[in-house]
Amino acid sequence: MKDKYNLNEQVVSVIKNSIPPGSNMISELMELLPIGREAIYRRLRGEVPFTFDEIAKVSLKMGFSLDAIVGVKNHERAVFDLNVLDLDNLNDDYCSRVNEYVEFFRKLRTQKNVRARFAFSTLPYSFYLPFENLSRFRLYRWYYQVNKSQSSISFSEIIMSEEAIQAHRNFILESRSIQRAVYILDREIFNSIIKDINYFFKLSLITVEELELLKNELLELISELETLAISGVYKNGTKVALYLANVDLEASHSHFESETIGVSHLRVLAINGLDSQSSRISDVQKEWIDSLKRCSTLITQSGEVDRFAFFRKQRTAVSLIGRD
Repeated sequence: MKDKYNLNEQVVSVIKNSIPPGSNMISELMELLPIGREAIYRRLRGEVPFTFDEIAKVSLKMGFSLDAIVGVKNHERAVFDLNVLDLDNLNDDYCSRVNEYVEFFRKLRTQKNVRARFAFSTLPYSFYLPFENLSRFRLYRWYYQVNKSQSSISFSEIIMSEEAIQAHRNFILESRSIQRAVYILDREIFNSIIKDINYFFKLSLITVEELELLKNELLELISELETLAISGVYKNGTKVALYLANVDLEASHSHFESETIGVSHLRVLAINGLDSQSSRISDVQKEWIDSLKRCSTLITQSGEVDRFAFFRKQRTAVSLIGRD
């Protein structure tokens, strides 16, 4: 019993240190956890320990390391949070997951010297969320693969709720508020989604009209990326540097840091991901992404020839979608 309550004391101590100045700890926890005021008081007094699920949720929202809480000290081990959508409760679970990341970005906004690093082998969610059909297609592609039903579901059967669309808007707004961001893109970053669209079109699960909508949104996305590469800033003033990798990127990595936290994300299982707040994992991923810059070409406000050739190639590839 004593070890359990010692762990709870660690949890309470870290939570206290993670609460922003001027905020009320009880109110903050009531917003994060589906329990009442008295239940929170009992946990803070040590009468009832926080559950592991509660610790994980508070850890993600408040930005402290789950590894530090559970006492993982071996550098060969780390705690990861596997974010996998629930097929039976898809819309609610999807919206909840997007909103969790929105809250994470909002917390980052309150901190100093926030920086993000990305290395993408395929198009990331943050790129196609502004486009309703592309974001719906990525959800559809995942649903089609994991759905165990023998009958094929068509693209038109996947409907984005208004709640999901609003969550997308919030995600875009908050994720682009990070002060500085570096993107390293695989030169074949569009290949995966192009191949997927072609596959479902050949199965007649995407109509000709839907195909044209997807192609038009891809072309719009390419134009937005090119404009971003030329200017080096989002409309809100966030500074962005885009690189084209000269080596193969085996996976998609995201790393966020401020003066107080470091968070790592590895994309897995199509639209799902592994999150870690381990300082060890954070440092390793940060060093890995930074090392990729040495093998990449900067196309933000430079590398004009490379930049022009890259975006021209993507437009050509998109224009050929749906043709044998």
